[in-house]
Amino acid sequence: MAKLNLGEVFTDLNQACDGAAALLVLTNHKRYEEFLPSNLNLTVLDVWQVCKKIRDGNFKNYCTIGNLLIDGEAAQ
Repeated sequence: MAKLNLGEVFTDLNQACDGAAALLVLTNHKRYEEFLPSNLNLTVLDVWQVCKKIRDGNFKNYCTIGNLLIDGEAAQ
């Protein structure tokens, strides 16, 4: 990854999200099922609806493609 100049590479999801405004989950990898961000201001767009802990915990800024397009408040 370093040779591609893509920036820092993290193995810890919370460390990767530190200082980020949003997390885009574009894969259905099981690693995201139990993930719960320590950054509560993080907006999560989970297109696969795989982030079960975030979704079931009524995380304030959690969106999927379905509720992003339907829920006017989430789309703002």
